[in-house]
Amino acid sequence: MGSIGSGSAASYGLQGIQSGFRRLDAMASKLREGPDAAAIVDGKQGQAQLEAGVAVLRASDEMLGTLIDTLA
Repeated sequence: MGSIGSGSAASYGLQGIQSGFRRLDAMASKLREGPDAAAIVDGKQGQAQLEAGVAVLRASDEMLGTLIDTLA
């Protein structure tokens, strides 16, 4: 499998996914200690960030596929 360039859309998508997972993990850790409204808000932000990262990665994949089809 090839590497992803540091300035590519795919790398930004992966960074968003990783950051979203970190936020969700932090939320789960906080909620183990008891109810925490701030943790729930952070978790929702993490979910949104994760979903945005997936959308960026999908769009990047589609653009690459279109580019390959165009060049073929």
